[in-house]
Amino acid sequence: MAVRQATQFDLEDLTQILIASSNDDPCYPYRFPYKDQYHKEYSDHCRRKCQEYLRIDTVIVYEIPNPSNSRHKKQVVAFGVWNLPKAPGPPTKRSQTWPRWGTLPLSNNPDDVKEAHQEAHQPARSQHQYPSDNTPRPKQLTRTPSHPKPFAREDRSQAFRDTSKAAKAKIFDTQYAGGYMFLKILLCHPSNRRRGAGTALVKWGMSVAHLQSVNTALFSSPMGVHLYHKLGFQEIGRFEVKVEGDEERLDIPAMVFRAPGHPQSRRGSCAAEATPNGLRKCVTNNPMIA
Repeated sequence: MAVRQATQFDLEDLTQILIASSNDDPCYPYRFPYKDQYHKEYSDHCRRKCQEYLRIDTVIVYEIPNPSNSRHKKQVVAFGVWNLPKAPGPPTKRSQTWPRWGTLPLSNNPDDVKEAHQEAHQPARSQHQYPSDNTPRPKQLTRTPSHPKPFAREDRSQAFRDTSKAAKAKIFDTQYAGGYMFLKILLCHPSNRRRGAGTALVKWGMSVAHLQSVNTALFSSPMGVHLYHKLGFQEIGRFEVKVEGDEERLDIPAMVFRAPGHPQSRRGSCAAEATPNGLRKCVTNNPMIA
């Protein structure tokens, strides 16, 4: 068994895991209730999503040895999609941006002193700064363009995106402004569950978070709650996904594993908008999607 970062060569394995696991996480049947009737279109959608994960996020896979008569020596059976803490920018050399003792010339000429001040306050040039010529810049990472989804309830999908984004901002971003590891997706093929794959993938992220002294956060599915509790995660809030006028809804817990020595965050920042039943009610009222 091995845990490693995914490559484009893992695309088909990732796609098959996503398709096979779709029925076990309530958020997929909720958003894509017609995926069985439109299997080809849904499979294409899953492949595009996996391509997007590989292009934008950090995808970590868990692979196991294949039988000796197989064409491939190893097979990917689970993967996790992580959003890493934002890397700090290039170091700023304060000695180049702020005058210190010994940085100004020993001269009584006002012009010399003025020139020294201007030079001292010039921003330090980063080694990553691109020249002013026509050198190609890196491509900006963008999400996969929208495409027809006959297998989806678009109003539910939009509500899921909107409420998840709002909940992530209010529950995690405001409390952990210094950055945190975020587990976006954790999926394991049904034929290889309860064999340590999920634990290994989560521990990978926790170890990276430990090295950077940040917390690890996630939104859990019902079947993942037990695993996360066992690994030391605590629930710090919940939010509800519901389209106005629709009977079905999703109740999603927000969980965090606090890095050793990290200050305890107060839960009250989320409770202020709690409803009487204890849930953060996030109901979409957009007439375009209701």
